[in-house]
Amino acid sequence: MVLNDLLDQCDARGEAYDCCAILLPTCPLRSGADIVNAFELLDSETDAVVSMKASPCIPEFVFTLDGHQKAAPLVKNSALFKGISRRQDYQEMFYPNGAIYLSWTSTYRENESFYTQNFKIYAMPEYRSVDIDVVEDLTLAEAYWKDYINGQK
Repeated sequence: MVLNDLLDQCDARGEAYDCCAILLPTCPLRSGADIVNAFELLDSETDAVVSMKASPCIPEFVFTLDGHQKAAPLVKNSALFKGISRRQDYQEMFYPNGAIYLSWTSTYRENESFYTQNFKIYAMPEYRSVDIDVVEDLTLAEAYWKDYINGQK
């Protein structure tokens, strides 16, 4: 990974850093305050902090297709089959938005990942969580920039 190479180069120059981060350029709507606030979550009891946004999808509501277009639940014994189908009945869930990854350098080196058994979530709103991977994401980011960020709604 690029971060490993960068840390190796820093080590070779005699530079040592307590923390390391990845701020993907494909997530341009995160703010400086998001970075500062995420960094404040990184404490001696925490390995890493990963920014995330609320999931619009509940794993128990997700299905895969077999070769015959037959639905197979992602979660076996899904609550859907027991009549529990209201999203608001489930705990809020999050997934990575790609904007901020922070870790103690030593922990990152040991795990080669920001995802450990002891990381925190920095929750970000949808309008600052766009990860531009396809042209539709760029259109969405431009709309959020216009309506929420530049317009300060």
